Amino acid sequence: MNVKYFHIRNQYGYNISNNGGLTIAWTTLEGSLVFATSECSTQDNFNKKTGRELAEQRLKAGNSKTIPSDIIVSDYCEKLTIFGLSKASANRVRQTLTLNDLSLTAIKEIVLDNL
Repeated sequence: MNVKYFHIRNQYGYNISNNGGLTIAWTTLEGSLVFATSECSTQDNFNKKTGRELAEQRLKAGNSKTIPSDIIVSDYCEKLTIFGLSKASANRVRQTLTLNDLSLTAIKEIVLDNL
């Protein structure tokens, strides 16, 4: 299982807090996006290593959320039309797009929309 991670820190204006935050471990499995989270208390210092370990443990234990790729691709293509791509073009993209084609930024948006 090829697990990838991203971290979200608490931010106040231009300042990033040392306390609190969220780590997300994710992978693709059988054409779906599977992810698990680890949330750091605002009372604790954020630690990437600890966040990765906890999120990955939850992912491997099945304490995770799965989003089928057809839903992801459909949602992504819908967003493309919001930004001005024609529906016909979005449908062509939908026919060829896979999870591997999405950027990390797109993956982050999808996961955050589904927390």
